[in-house]
Amino acid sequence: MIFERETIHFYSFHFRRAYKNVKIGDPLDDTTLCGPLHNQVAIETYKQTIEEATSQGGKILVGGFLDLSNMKSQFSFRCFYKSGKVLEDRDGNFVTPTIIQFDDCSAPVLKEERFVPILYVMKVSSLGEGIQLNNNVKQGLSSSLFTSNIQSAMKWIGPLGSDCGIVNVNIGTSGAEIGGAFGGEVSFILKIKN
Repeated sequence: MIFERETIHFYSFHFRRAYKNVKIGDPLDDTTLCGPLHNQVAIETYKQTIEEATSQGGKILVGGFLDLSNMKSQFSFRCFYKSGKVLEDRDGNFVTPTIIQFDDCSAPVLKEERFVPILYVMKVSSLGEGIQLNNNVKQGLSSSLFTSNIQSAMKWIGPLGSDCGIVNVNIGTSGAEIGGAFGGEVSFILKIKN
C-alpha cells in the first residue's frame, strides 16, 4: 500500500486494528479470513521475507508471528518470529498476517512477489511519486487508487498513470474482471518491427 505522507498515520492505524482482528484458521469455516500457508516452503518464505524486510529497514507494525494456536497439540501459544527463533516441532502452516512499514521505498524486498500474507506500507509525497513507485516493479496485474480528486483519478488511469493490466479507482485490486481482456506482467512486452 502506498500512502501520501500526511495520511499514512490515519490509515495505518485502521489497517493495524483490522489485521489484529483477522481470524486465522480452517479455510472451510466461513468466519476464517486467513487459512494456512500451502506448505513448509511457504513458511520459510514468510520467515525469510520478514527477516529481509526488517534488515532492509522495514518496521513490523502488526504480526510477524507464526500462529501455532490451530496446530494439533495440547498447547495453544503464539511464538514471535525474529531471527529464526521459531518452534517448528508442531504440525501446521499458520502464520499471522503482517504489516511492515518502509520509510525507504527502494528496499529490494519491495519489488518481489512472495505470496505470503505480508502487506508493505510505504509513504510518498505526491501522486506522481506514488505512480513512479507503482510502476517500478516487474509485476503489474492490478492496481487501484483511492481518491476523491477527479484529476488524480484521471492521471492514474491515463497514459502517464499506472501501467498495470487492470487499473481501478476507488475499488480493490482483488480478482480479475472476467469478460474483458486481461494482462499485466509489465516485464513481458511484445515488440514488433516494421
